[in-house]
Amino acid sequence: MATKPAFQSLGLLKTICDSVTSLGIATPTPVQTLAIPSLLQSKSHHLIAAQTGTGKTMAYLLPLLHRIKTREAEAGQRLTRPNSPRALIIVPTRELSTQLALILTAFKHTVRFKTFSIHSGVTPKVLNKELNEGLDLLVGTPEHVRRCRDWGVLRLDCVESVVFDESDTMVDAGMSGILHEYVDKVRNARFVFVGATHPKQLESALTAKFDFNPKGKLPYIKKIVAPNTHLNLANIRHELISLTGYDKNPQFLALLKSNQHKIEKSGCIVFCNTIKSARSTDHLLNEQGYNAVSLHGEVPTEQRARNVERFRMGLAKILVCTDLGSRGLDFPEVELVLQYDFPSTISDYLHRVGRTGRGGRLGVAVSLYRRKDQEVVDQLQESFQSKRPLKVTNSAYSYKNKEDQGKQR
Repeated sequence: MATKPAFQSLGLLKTICDSVTSLGIATPTPVQTLAIPSLLQSKSHHLIAAQTGTGKTMAYLLPLLHRIKTREAEAGQRLTRPNSPRALIIVPTRELSTQLALILTAFKHTVRFKTFSIHSGVTPKVLNKELNEGLDLLVGTPEHVRRCRDWGVLRLDCVESVVFDESDTMVDAGMSGILHEYVDKVRNARFVFVGATHPKQLESALTAKFDFNPKGKLPYIKKIVAPNTHLNLANIRHELISLTGYDKNPQFLALLKSNQHKIEKSGCIVFCNTIKSARSTDHLLNEQGYNAVSLHGEVPTEQRARNVERFRMGLAKILVCTDLGSRGLDFPEVELVLQYDFPSTISDYLHRVGRTGRGGRLGVAVSLYRRKDQEVVDQLQESFQSKRPLKVTNSAYSYKNKEDQGKQR
């Protein structure tokens, strides 16, 4: 008897597997192999953690589409209702919402479902039209989902599945209250919490509402933490460079020059710790003749979208970011990440360098650091050498000290 194709052997509907194949994806990643059967078969909620760039989005998205279509087949009719989506994916940023909408577009014609992404930049007229026509799946940032509920154009009583993508980032940003709010308001849904790290803060936030004990009352939270979570991706080479003077620009520009081939070939993402630093770095790069664009909280909404698109298409070769660009964004071809400012935590480091080496590709992460960063540098070097997981606690990613969140949405 012929063996089923890899994704179909995990239990997914054939139409969904055909869509995956059409994207050129033949083999599930380790986290997909772990998560997909469990999400299809288990009645529990889930917490999923795996390294950046290892396929977490497909790990939760494919079972979500499977559940939507299976319920539809059982009912013998489409189940969309005006203003009442059946599934909800909450993401922390506008850029991630837009990116996820693009991924879903690749499935819409084969699997046949209705989806929409709500975030800043969507006009009320378009928003009302899309919601009123009925949706299977709604993607959005927390603020805009809440705003639509407050306006009375969105109801959550038909929601059967809720995914919090980048849930570790949401806890880092002080958004535990938002997690609890949805648990309270969407009582009959199954929840999935997905992140690139598995900090204690996240599990503590969820413990207030859920039971992690499998012997407890169903549904409990089932943890799927990939074995290499909090370890360096083997396909990323790290260079940690100690700054020798007060002015870091000469060393930074020398690094750009020595990596010119990589920049021209696949682009480069440069990370800064503050908006002020990102603005001055962007100015420096363009002054030096580099085609650079920015992604931070003071870039107007529509300009941010254009900047990201220009970088994605290769029209701009360098994207200068605050940590606003470090969570979830996928630029598969990018081979080089440069950290102009060294991050203050292990969590921020892992998220930033995870913008390269996506999907098993080779990547290089080069970081400039000063004496004050030595403690984090020592932890990284010890982990790289011993191949032991890094201790991830919290992150500097927050409303207050990143200055981005209140302006970005």
